[in-house]
Amino acid sequence: MLTRALYQRLGEKPGFTLAIVAGRGVDIGLLLSLLPTILLLALLAMIVAKPLALAGNKFRFSKRDTGVRFQDIIGANEAKGALQEVVAFLQDPQRFAKVGARPPRGVLLSGPPGTGKTLMAKALAGECGIHFIAATGSDFSSMFLGMGIMRVRSLFRKARAHAPCILFIDEIDGLGRRSANERGEAAESEGNRIINQLLAELDGFANDSGVMVIGATNFPDRVDPALTREGRFDRKIQMSLPTVADREGLFRLYAQKVTATADIDYAQLARLTIGLAPAAIAYIVNHAALVAAKRSGDTVAMTDFAEAIEVCRIGELPLTAAALTEAERERIAIHEAGHALAGYLLNVGNVEKVTIVPRGPSLGVTLITPVSDQRLYVHSFLENRIKMLLAGRAAELLGYRECSSGAAQDLKEASKIALSMVANLGLGDDGNLFSIEALGEMNLRPDMKEPIARAEQLLQRLGGECEQLLHAHRGALDAITQALLEKESIDGDELAALIAPHRIAA
Repeated sequence: MLTRALYQRLGEKPGFTLAIVAGRGVDIGLLLSLLPTILLLALLAMIVAKPLALAGNKFRFSKRDTGVRFQDIIGANEAKGALQEVVAFLQDPQRFAKVGARPPRGVLLSGPPGTGKTLMAKALAGECGIHFIAATGSDFSSMFLGMGIMRVRSLFRKARAHAPCILFIDEIDGLGRRSANERGEAAESEGNRIINQLLAELDGFANDSGVMVIGATNFPDRVDPALTREGRFDRKIQMSLPTVADREGLFRLYAQKVTATADIDYAQLARLTIGLAPAAIAYIVNHAALVAAKRSGDTVAMTDFAEAIEVCRIGELPLTAAALTEAERERIAIHEAGHALAGYLLNVGNVEKVTIVPRGPSLGVTLITPVSDQRLYVHSFLENRIKMLLAGRAAELLGYRECSSGAAQDLKEASKIALSMVANLGLGDDGNLFSIEALGEMNLRPDMKEPIARAEQLLQRLGGECEQLLHAHRGALDAITQALLEKESIDGDELAALIAPHRIAA
């Protein structure tokens, strides 16, 4: 009533409108006209304020003890040895600064996926008893211009506040390389600015700051060269695949987490998993437990581990699959028999199993494992590897005088090896030593027409030699084919017994 009376007394003049808002007179018409603008500004403020508030909250932070030490990591002895100097720096940075020594500011861990790069960074922090701050290359991307730069600043500000600490950036290749426009000038892109800010932060560390930046990547060639130069990520450490002894230790470690029988042959499991990373071994042990549970077993047996390795190597058994015709079974059998026979005779590895039961996307599989851990491959081995890949197609030609589409994957793998031999490794028939990879590093576009032609010549020659090898051992090829049609799967010992009566002395 009081408000209405006051309104009537003050609003006597025509066209004069008054509202009581916080004790002051406000034109309601003006207020209503500005209301959409005010609401829009408030909404924009909320949208911008939220990412600004979260700019520094995307990064994972742990206390001084990560719970991981070097001794908890099986294998990777070279990497652990290389990081000992980093441990000394982080534990006593003043000792380095006192004599004027500049400690390493960054370490780049590279290696295949699943080799334990993140675990190694955590172990480094655990060895030193310092904080561990983790981020990934994708954490710096944002739909808002400038947000990535703010996140870089926030990350390094947080690292300095908690020094000494490990600042870990996983998948650092996700930042990419700085790009240039058509005139060769640095492109003004958000990605370029993020990398430039990261470079500035790395250069801003004092020698006794106590902050060590660890980058991890599966693709070191994709990291911007300015990051990997001396003075920034000036230590490059390769995380290699585990040796046979390391794999045995990994199997024993992970097997403690499941109920395994006492008769597990861990040495044999290690031999069957040459070339696999620790993450793959952890998967195999877990899958073996799943196989045991599926058959309602109380313990995980050796057969369960064998099945898990086959799943990891050649794929799952399909639950439902279209039935193969008898003609398809015979063609698949002779195809796999060709692979197995050539692999055994050429000694490209241990033929563990041959099957015409579909596994994964393949209608049949020949499982061949390496004889030992290898880092170098000689000319003869690569040629024999190509012959083994072409042997399935050659066996079909020998048995049916025509081949099928089943050789598509074999041809792709053989072509990759042949092209690498002639274009990069200097192992072609013509003795050409020029490497195509050099052109890429010089920002030149290679003409692949000639290397492809030379690779095709190599494939044709090796394909002909493979056909001659199978023709000379036709009896063994037929025996393996017949055994596969009868049993569907044979192991390496059965294969050797089938080949022995028909083997021709070299």
